[in-house]
Amino acid sequence: MRDEMKRFDSLDPVSMFSMDDDFDHSTTGRSLQEQEELVHEETRVVRRTKRTVFLVIIVAGILATVGIFYLVRAGEQETFTTEFETVTSEIDDVSHFTASQAFSIVRSLSKSVTATILESSDNATFPFVTLPHWHVTAEETRIISGAEIVALAPLVHTSEKEAWEAYATAHQGWIRKGLDACGKPDVDPGSIPEQMYFFEGKHEHKEGQVHLADYHLPIWQIAQAPVNASVVNLDLTTRSSFEHTAIDVMQDRQGILSDICDFTYLTQYSFEVDAGGAEVHPQSYILEPVFDSFEDDARVVAFIIAIFPWNNYFRNILPDSIRGVDVVVDDRCGDVHTYRIDGSEVEYRGIGDRHEIGAGLSNDIEFSEFARFQGSHPTDGSVEYEGADLSDGTTYEDAFGESYTEKFIDNSNGHCTYVLSVHSSETLVSSYHSSDPALYASVVAVLFCLILALVVAYDRVVVRRQRKLMDQAAKTKAIVSSLFPENVQKRMLDELDEDDDTEAYLSKKAANPSRPVSMKGGAPFDTKPIADFFPDTTIMFADLVGFTAWSSTREPAQVFSLLETLFSKFDSIARAKHVFKVETVGDCYVAASGLPEPNVHHAEAMAEFSRLCLTNFQKLVSKMEVDLGPDTADLGLRIGVHSGSVTAGVLRGEKSRFQLFGDTVNTASRIETTGAKNRIHVSQETADLLAEAGYGNQLRMREEKVQAKGKGEMQTYWLTPKNAGDRGAGAVSAVGSVATKKLDSKQMRNVKWNHQNLLRLLKPLVSTEREQGAAPPSWELPTVAGETVLSEVKEGETVLSEVKDSIPMPASIPAEEEEVSTVVETQLFEYVRVIATMYHDNAFHNFDHASHVTMSVTKLLARISSTHTIDYKSMQYEDEADSSESNFAFGISSDRLTQFACAFAALIHDVDHTGVPNTQLVREDDELAEKYKNISVAEQNSVDIAWNLFMSPCFKELRGAICRTQDEFVRFRALVVNMVMATDVMDKELATLRKKRWDRAFGIKEETAESAAVPTEDTNRRATIVIEHLIQASDVAHTMQHWHVYTKWNGCLFKEMYTAYVDGRLDKDPSIDWYEGELGFLDFYVIPLAKKLKECQVFGVASDEYLMYAEKNRTEWNLKGKEVVAEHLKKCQADTS
Repeated sequence: MRDEMKRFDSLDPVSMFSMDDDFDHSTTGRSLQEQEELVHEETRVVRRTKRTVFLVIIVAGILATVGIFYLVRAGEQETFTTEFETVTSEIDDVSHFTASQAFSIVRSLSKSVTATILESSDNATFPFVTLPHWHVTAEETRIISGAEIVALAPLVHTSEKEAWEAYATAHQGWIRKGLDACGKPDVDPGSIPEQMYFFEGKHEHKEGQVHLADYHLPIWQIAQAPVNASVVNLDLTTRSSFEHTAIDVMQDRQGILSDICDFTYLTQYSFEVDAGGAEVHPQSYILEPVFDSFEDDARVVAFIIAIFPWNNYFRNILPDSIRGVDVVVDDRCGDVHTYRIDGSEVEYRGIGDRHEIGAGLSNDIEFSEFARFQGSHPTDGSVEYEGADLSDGTTYEDAFGESYTEKFIDNSNGHCTYVLSVHSSETLVSSYHSSDPALYASVVAVLFCLILALVVAYDRVVVRRQRKLMDQAAKTKAIVSSLFPENVQKRMLDELDEDDDTEAYLSKKAANPSRPVSMKGGAPFDTKPIADFFPDTTIMFADLVGFTAWSSTREPAQVFSLLETLFSKFDSIARAKHVFKVETVGDCYVAASGLPEPNVHHAEAMAEFSRLCLTNFQKLVSKMEVDLGPDTADLGLRIGVHSGSVTAGVLRGEKSRFQLFGDTVNTASRIETTGAKNRIHVSQETADLLAEAGYGNQLRMREEKVQAKGKGEMQTYWLTPKNAGDRGAGAVSAVGSVATKKLDSKQMRNVKWNHQNLLRLLKPLVSTEREQGAAPPSWELPTVAGETVLSEVKEGETVLSEVKDSIPMPASIPAEEEEVSTVVETQLFEYVRVIATMYHDNAFHNFDHASHVTMSVTKLLARISSTHTIDYKSMQYEDEADSSESNFAFGISSDRLTQFACAFAALIHDVDHTGVPNTQLVREDDELAEKYKNISVAEQNSVDIAWNLFMSPCFKELRGAICRTQDEFVRFRALVVNMVMATDVMDKELATLRKKRWDRAFGIKEETAESAAVPTEDTNRRATIVIEHLIQASDVAHTMQHWHVYTKWNGCLFKEMYTAYVDGRLDKDPSIDWYEGELGFLDFYVIPLAKKLKECQVFGVASDEYLMYAEKNRTEWNLKGKEVVAEHLKKCQADTS
């Protein structure tokens, strides 16, 4: 609303009233001062009126919204109150019914005992009574009433104590009988105590306190039968609270519900309890008297004790839909306990009042009819009872070593009345509170907002009418500015200004945007086209040489990164030199000088522009090689320039743009295609113009004339740079160098790229270790006899013996990149540099090839389908949120150590390669062949050399950053060994073993994401096989890339083999069967390998790409292979002559 008011306040008063159809134009005759005053006065009135209306509507909307909210909320509260009263009533009714039923059942058992004694044939009298069917009648009573224990305790006079003890010992067989009846024949309860015992501890009667004089109350028969007979003969009169309850029962001659007590000491010896113990609930007991007859003056001779947990009273009371009712049980004698009722379930929450304070409503339920009488009974002698101060409590220790404390509250007014306080919890309250109040209030607020919108509708329509065309014009100008030259933009906008029916045009265009519409509303293109003839222009075509082959080995994001960097630089040069950029077609950049603004120096401007483009291109590709990988600096720029006349204009229709037409454009394209890498090729016409401008000394006539399609022979020229010279590479300092071989500029660029690539993989590895809480590396390298052990190779064994069937892939957490220390970064660079010096200058097995392999490994790792998706807006791979999907990559994508090891192994896999196959080393009885037992000689040697360098003291911090623990160090070594050994593709036995391992790994049942949450042996085996095939594919990646990349490296390998042949290290001229051998290599190794990459379903679209190029190269080789071999041979013979 404030924004609307500010918008109205910001309107120009004059323009605002000029928009009003009712404005009084008679004021035009007034003086200018009077008009201004009138306008300002009317403006103030309008503003005050608008503000008043806005304020009234806003205040009314707020009041109505708040009122509706609280009205609906009050309705919900009323519903909740009614339901809570119903819940309270239900708890009251059911709990009272449960208690009444329990009393009735226990009372029936008491009468049954009396009847049994009266009808017995042996004239037995209490206390010397053992009920024959107690295990049936009492157990049935216990089950029906829900009691935990039902026990019979006779009153034993002190004079009968010894007789009773003898009787109890003689008649304890009822225990065995009861255990057998309840299915526990194997339980040994032991023997009952031969004498009555009591609770140990302080048990003194204060003056005036009622007690049972000269009587004992031993526990006798129990249902269910006790598993430990020691509970029998426990004298309950030695526990004060029980004694007082018994006195009340004898006085009232009816059963009483006791206060809340802890009867764990009884229940734990009456049931088999698990080692962990059972949940303990507060308990009370019903003490029911047993009489010797049914006469009114019958004497109490025993008691029935039924122990009930309080949770029984609240179970199955409420429906499952009502949850969160707190019940606080207060016996008004010092014990308070809290329960939570959730539907039919009951949860004991602990001692004390633990209901959620302030959560909602509360109700109290009197439980007085079942309370224990604690008043004064005027009697004589030993039963005289007055309320006594026992608030300090009495401490006991039972016969089983359990201690407890009893406290008593003096309530001499009558009874300890139970009160059940029912409280609603936040859970219950929230179940009755919905989003309806907010919803209804929102509807009211929206209605008032609509009313407010109607108030300002007229002004908005007027403002929109005025601003609509202005906004449309601004948008049109912005679009046109990005597509067309400035003078063309003006002409297009002029046509819009001349159009009398612009709104009709816009409506027709909106109705059918794909159909061209005339500016004047007539038939399509009935207006004059925007086109011009430019007689004096110079056109430049610049094309990237080697781009197609280069891009086949890169990620899409890398391809676009290169093009955007180069072309944006060309754009900035074009702006500075007043050259017009026409378009880019693929990797071709087209520019023109002399249009759309004529320029008499168009040839000179284009010459300077071409030179700057070439110079900056060479600098940029050299610089970007560090980020985009090897061979980036080998890209070239081929420039063709021609001068002449062109026709240029806007070709209307779908996606209209400014275009050039004419023979000059075609000729410039021909000049470019017949040019040379990193040279500026100009036509005769351009050369003449440059010579006239004083550039003659910078032009070199091309020796041979070029054949241009459609043009025939043409004499052309080379435009030389002002400062010709070779590019160099700056020196790179090394700390603690181990080797001194000098590297050329290209090798140094590869060193930098490999360093950055490994550093990128090392950063998340360091971050992951920090997230997992790994401490700084404290492990030491193992030593034997004072010498450091650099590997797991035992004496008499080789590196090959370390190859493992499966390497564990721990469940690692992908982390964000973190910076590593300068020391580690410097050591990593030095390690890569020294490794580069250890490569020989072979034609194929050299550091350039190792970098090419590393680049392929990095590409395949980046395209693991289970952990990456492509963001087509940023054209980059991004990690998915759900890391569990990495299980389908067998843990590779989430294990940073494995990824680093892959790149590390690719870097070192051909170190110190001699340029001849392993078979030749074996035939020559080379010492390496003897050392490595004639198997995988070069590969094992590479591992040993690179690993020994890695273990040098100068790389201690680097090792610590890679491996934080001894286990990681061992696993890193295993990964490197397995991958480097996998690059020996010529050994048939090893190839057979690898095939069997593949079949074993991928012939088993696929795992699901859930079952693979923790890496299994099968998962580890698959991961090991996958990374081995990853480096195998990368080692021959040139065969699965663009044809030019394939033939380039194929020529390098041929040259290496031919050189060995000329040097006498190969018996056979490789050119003899090179063609057939390459076909077999593609058919039986490369294409099956590419299919395996696809079969394992790990590398996503990369596997499709590799297989596609492999099959294409096989087709091309079949057609052109013999010519390629002949060309290889010709070059090699020329080099050796």
